Amino acid sequence: MRSIQQKFADYLWMSTLRKHRSRLGWRHAPRYTRYWRSAQKVLPDVDALTRERAETFQDKGWNSFSDPECHRLALSMLEKIKTEEATDHDTFDASGAYQKGDIYQTFPEVRAFFDGPAGDFLRAAFDSDFKIFFGKCYKSVHNPDGPAGSQQWHADGGPGTCVKLMWCLSSVTEENGAMECLDWSDSLRIFEQERATGTGIKASVTTKNNIEKRQVKTDFFNEAIAKSQISINQPTADEGMVLAFLNNTIHRGGFPEEGHERYVCIFAVYPSAVPTPFSSYMENGIAKGINYPADPAFGDGN
Repeated sequence: MRSIQQKFADYLWMSTLRKHRSRLGWRHAPRYTRYWRSAQKVLPDVDALTRERAETFQDKGWNSFSDPECHRLALSMLEKIKTEEATDHDTFDASGAYQKGDIYQTFPEVRAFFDGPAGDFLRAAFDSDFKIFFGKCYKSVHNPDGPAGSQQWHADGGPGTCVKLMWCLSSVTEENGAMECLDWSDSLRIFEQERATGTGIKASVTTKNNIEKRQVKTDFFNEAIAKSQISINQPTADEGMVLAFLNNTIHRGGFPEEGHERYVCIFAVYPSAVPTPFSSYMENGIAKGINYPADPAFGDGN
């Protein structure tokens, strides 16, 4: 029988998760929400379509959309990358990450992407300005060893105010591994089962390293999703599709079939109390360091 103390800890964890959409726990998750609330303000009216996209995202924890400008920019950036690949076989590293420069500094298409519909969407979703914590470009190809790491079901575990924004430079199909995610309400159902069975506790105290901890949770998510009646979302579209999702929504990256490949950019974006510091990104880039910011006010002094 589980102790009263453990039941209270589980209740507190789930209450925090529902309120702050974060797996960080009651000690850390609330400060990111407080910062977000303080950053919110009345912004210029956005068009009805952008507002609808943002409201759907807030309700479901994810949304995807296509836009002519995002499509045009994606084609332009993809053409440059493929031209580079034709003469340089080291364009991407072993993990599939672009390694020939910071993507914000290297590709004007990334800057235009955030100046356009993507930036409008983020402001509408946050009801505030936004800031980019990191951004990378990836190429995914078939791996005969099977899905690994982020290609398996997981939740990132960072602040609930983080929006992961995926910009698909190539078309995305089931064959080339379009990303899959659950609705936020269905993710919560899985998290409730996780705490009820003690899986979260076992993953944190009985395994020897972070890889084993992650695998315990992945195995649980795989089994819980397979047994449930939960719908799995896998949006597909032509080049330029934008997929936004809460970082704690359960998701898994695409696993391309043999002979297929996929190019995407992925950004971690947060609300901002100050206007988006585009000049800082141009000067310093947006390369990834740590997984999430220790201070929700990061970058506000730039």
